[in-house]
Amino acid sequence: ALRTRAQELLARLAVLAAEPQRLEAAARELAFGLARFYAGALLLRQAQWSLDHDGDARPAAAARRFVAGLHGARDEDGAADDDLLLARDG
Repeated sequence: ALRTRAQELLARLAVLAAEPQRLEAAARELAFGLARFYAGALLLRQAQWSLDHDGDARPAAAARRFVAGLHGARDEDGAADDDLLLARDG
């Protein structure tokens, strides 16, 4: 999902680059899109570290939830499992 989002952002940037006024108008949207992409990448990196070092799947559940929110899509079957993981104390 992050790769798809990055490709969408790059395609939008290429279109807007030809029209400086439109690029300027869309700069805020592009900046926030890049920030969300970067945050998702960091969450995924942390999730992998937690799985490798602690066997803790909760950061992966949080990363999946965040990435799903980028597209407004949520896999309800997987989301229920993530809800259980995230509700677990310590």
